[in-house]
Amino acid sequence: AAVRGGHAVGRGDRRAAAAAGWTAIGAAAAFMGAAAIVFWFAPRGLASAFSEDPAVVAAGVVLLRLAALFQLFDGASAVTIGSLRGLGHTREAAFATLAAYWVFGLPLGTWLAFARQWGVAGLWLGLTLGLVALALGTLLLWLRASRRAGA
Repeated sequence: AAVRGGHAVGRGDRRAAAAAGWTAIGAAAAFMGAAAIVFWFAPRGLASAFSEDPAVVAAGVVLLRLAALFQLFDGASAVTIGSLRGLGHTREAAFATLAAYWVFGLPLGTWLAFARQWGVAGLWLGLTLGLVALALGTLLLWLRASRRAGA
């Protein structure tokens, strides 16, 4: 998205840049959605492929379910950030990432992990919620930017 969008902007075709972004967002949503379905519905089988220890498998099941959500929003945020960069909106993407991870997700995850004693699941939940905020925020930025580009 960043490269194709950047090339299109370079040749003065902002509409093609927006189209490249939307194409990448759709492709990422399909791929990450498929991965999330596997993580959500087959976590025990996936965790069992790496360990026979019941405690490890049980922890893996919980973390893979969180990873299912993480997958969706990680893909969405990564591609919308790339799409924004392609249109030249690098500053907004950087600030959104900084706020979502360092101001919201990591402090929340640390609090859940240690103050609430949720352990690794709390840390991952906080980071996942930060990623949800990033994905939604960058998608809103992308909607505005792509409209301005004529898409």
